[in-house]
Amino acid sequence: MLLIDSKGVPHKSGPDPCNGSRLDLCGTPLLSISNKVCDSVLPYHRPPAMRALAYPLLRLLEPSFLRLARLRNRWPPTFVVGAERSGTTLVCLHLAGRYRFGWIPLAAKRRAKHPLTATWRALGQSEWEPNLENRYGVGSGDLAPSDGWDSLRPWFREDGTAADPELRGFVNLVRGCERLFGAPFLNKNNANSVRVAALARAFPTALFVHVTRERSAAVASLVEARAKHGVALGQWWGAVPPDFAGRAFESELEQSLATHLGVELAARRALEALPPERWIELDYGDFCADPARLEAWLEAAHRAAGRPLERRAPEPGPARYEASRLPEGRRRELAALLAPLEERLLRSGAAGASTGARGASA
Repeated sequence: MLLIDSKGVPHKSGPDPCNGSRLDLCGTPLLSISNKVCDSVLPYHRPPAMRALAYPLLRLLEPSFLRLARLRNRWPPTFVVGAERSGTTLVCLHLAGRYRFGWIPLAAKRRAKHPLTATWRALGQSEWEPNLENRYGVGSGDLAPSDGWDSLRPWFREDGTAADPELRGFVNLVRGCERLFGAPFLNKNNANSVRVAALARAFPTALFVHVTRERSAAVASLVEARAKHGVALGQWWGAVPPDFAGRAFESELEQSLATHLGVELAARRALEALPPERWIELDYGDFCADPARLEAWLEAAHRAAGRPLERRAPEPGPARYEASRLPEGRRRELAALLAPLEERLLRSGAAGASTGARGASA
């Protein structure tokens, strides 16, 4: 059984991790009862029967906890953003395997109404060995990092604005995950690409990693993914690009292009409004060739915040990855088809939008 102590270090047995998991409700009416529950049942080495009895109680308390609590966090959260099929999952899994992070695990994604309770239960029952296994962004194992899609969706509108100006429930969810893992929060959710402004306000120290990919390769992958998931023309798969949300499309190719282009533009516009030290933009192919460049930036950002990242293991991770690319002939053919479609989309929906990148250089 995996135990994670207050420093995020896993143990098969050892220190009581409750100090890293205590859910301080900061004076709300649930403070006393919640802390008693924490002190009694959150340590993972408590008898299984006690944990089994605590589970329904924690599920009952969690909705009120998310609404009322005001948790304090120790680290800047990191959000990996970018359009679907741009390499965001690879970047997230690389970071999760390289450093000690906390996240919304797959078990919590499946139980979106009580994600913290599901995370606590999964931490007591499962382990996650760093790996890159995933299918369209979905990993394997209850503790595998997930996008937390249904856990995040209630806190945001489709256009990326916050349903609650303070995003208190989502802030508590993020900080609760930090406490349970005893580590900074990491999340990859493509819809967060259109939520950057709201996230930056809710988390004034948050860091953003914007992953981009060569347009033809990303669009080709999107067309394939939409077909495999049975997405009809006119429906969106993943993030909805604000510039093109109400547009009618003539083909899957055009809508896939609108997804990649629109999400990328929305993320970049919001990121350019932030201090450059809070975000980095990197190309998928460049990351595959040299992951260490992203690592150096992220480590420096955490040192500047006074919270250095802790490496998961002393041995280095992969020096590089094999990037997925289109055959050159196919890439050129598709690029020629996309060029007039992109020009038309930009004129109709995103005229005047910035297409340049600033911020930290990858």
